[in-house]
Amino acid sequence: MRHSRITFKLRHLTPVPMFALGLAVVGAVPPAQAAQPQPWRLVKTNDFSQYDSMSAVTAAGPRNAWTFVTGDQHDRIVAQHWNGRAWRDVPVPAGLPGEIREASATSASNTWAVGDSDSASRGSYALRWNGRKWVIAHRWATGVVSGVTATGRNKAWVFSDNRRDAGVGTWHFNGRQWTQVQLPYSIERASAVSARDIWAIGNDASDSFKVIAHYDGTAWTQIPAGAALPDDVQGGEGEPSQHVFLSDVVAVSATQVWVTGTVSRTDDHGTTELPVAARWDGNRWQKVDVPGNWRPRVAAADGRGGLWISGDGEPRESGRDTPVLMHRSSNGTWSSSVVQAGSRTAYVDGLALVPRTTTLWGVGQLRPADESSSDGAIFRQGR
Repeated sequence: MRHSRITFKLRHLTPVPMFALGLAVVGAVPPAQAAQPQPWRLVKTNDFSQYDSMSAVTAAGPRNAWTFVTGDQHDRIVAQHWNGRAWRDVPVPAGLPGEIREASATSASNTWAVGDSDSASRGSYALRWNGRKWVIAHRWATGVVSGVTATGRNKAWVFSDNRRDAGVGTWHFNGRQWTQVQLPYSIERASAVSARDIWAIGNDASDSFKVIAHYDGTAWTQIPAGAALPDDVQGGEGEPSQHVFLSDVVAVSATQVWVTGTVSRTDDHGTTELPVAARWDGNRWQKVDVPGNWRPRVAAADGRGGLWISGDGEPRESGRDTPVLMHRSSNGTWSSSVVQAGSRTAYVDGLALVPRTTTLWGVGQLRPADESSSDGAIFRQGR
């Protein structure tokens, strides 16, 4: 559902050799040879200002998907709805600042979105589509938001990870009232199999950014990944350090849950960042080797037992990172893909699988080589 925009980005430095301390090696697996997946197609662009962006997308079915466009002044939000034939603009309540961070839907009459102005002092808000119009479901006077997960008729969770600024915390709407849930960690985003089977990623007071938690319908419980993810190594002055930063979670079923992110390693030669992933099989977390040297940001199931991940690679001449779009098939084969976007470069900042299909929607930006502008863009993979 995802992804709202990226709320945290690791600094990229020139890759260096691995530590001599025996830290776990990840990301060095050569890509398997396999047929390339079908390229993603550009289906719509939005040019409302010089720099437009789109990062939140969700789908409840083949004839129901939502996304949002934000201009460079962050003073206008445009909702767009897919009705099975075309994307159409739909009004949102006037005066909403900032941008939509994430959206989530369970049906045509239960779609949620959360947004803020990137500043805790200006507050944040939750919107809900009730089948007829967008309404403001809740406002927070202070604090930013990072995620929303719809879980059933008129029900939703709202999250904040405190990365960009002080967050609103974790909140639940049960269809009648909002309740703040106190947890010993902050949740960034979540993915639901059902209202009683929700997985989330976040961070805690120890500056660990690989917190994984599960909600069973009654309470949230941390489920450590153990050896499935590299250890965090604090390191003293002049000593190597290593930290894992999870960026997305995708819950497909009780026996298929994915977490993706980056391991950042620093020593006296500099910093290197590599992709990491793990899969929950219903009993434990298992390590998933990811090829290449890049940083995953957002992910989505492919409807066939596999996974799509969008992220950042090496810096381009303009200084902006090269977009990376990778697919892992159900048999573990990795392959790279592209967006067919002509002379411009496509950046995929949000992904959503259409339920019970193998079709995906993606949203992001199209940028020319000189980075002088950007158009919000909608992409599609599959039929």
